[in-house]
Amino acid sequence: MGFLKKYGEDYHIVKEGFSKNIMGGWYTRFLMRPTSFLITPLFISAKLTPNQVTVLRFFIGVTGLVLIASGNYVLSLWGCALYYTCTLLDYVDGNVARYYNKATYLGKFLDGTFDCFLTAALPLSLACSCYFTTGNVLYIFVGTGISFMCLFSFFIQSKFSFYRNWIKLDKIEGKIKNFELENIDLSYTPGFFSSALIHNYIIFGLGLAVIFSVNEYFLLGLAIISFLWSVHFVGSHFIQAKTALNVPRKSRHAS
Repeated sequence: MGFLKKYGEDYHIVKEGFSKNIMGGWYTRFLMRPTSFLITPLFISAKLTPNQVTVLRFFIGVTGLVLIASGNYVLSLWGCALYYTCTLLDYVDGNVARYYNKATYLGKFLDGTFDCFLTAALPLSLACSCYFTTGNVLYIFVGTGISFMCLFSFFIQSKFSFYRNWIKLDKIEGKIKNFELENIDLSYTPGFFSSALIHNYIIFGLGLAVIFSVNEYFLLGLAIISFLWSVHFVGSHFIQAKTALNVPRKSRHAS
């Protein structure tokens, strides 16, 4: 009874401590978030820190990708289940951080880095599965291409964010003078082709692809969506960088 009482108390703390204003899409609102609230007290009882949960979900996700890549039907089913578990734990680590009031930038860094790796590695995992099933090496090239597009897009996003924050820091330190920085929009506004489209496609399509053994078609669809998203994502960053980063600066090599 003691465990159930503590579980109930922690559940209500976790649920009430989350802002409903940032619940996300409908599947997040009605499936992932409520489920994460239910299992978060278990991690709290295990006395795991938010970063430990993040690292745990990373290894669960990697294990799932390896099993999917095997090409074996049963192992792929287990791999798919682990990948979905990894996705669910992406919500749990944040719940634990809010419960202990220990949200840190290190946690955001780990979370973002692991998300980037797992997202980019999934197409390659599916490509290996298709190769082992069909023997067609073309799938390896397709999967590698998708992974590269994802990584390159994340790289552009990272560089844009880095220089945007550099401008803000230089302005605070007085290194940018005689320039109205207030007239420059340093925010980033995502375009119509949101990355949520890829996320939704993976969430709803991966399980069906593995269950019905249609990984090849799923990979083809992922290739098309990823290409369109990457072109739009990178292009929109360059367009916004033309305005947001077009701030005069003195070169450190200037005499």
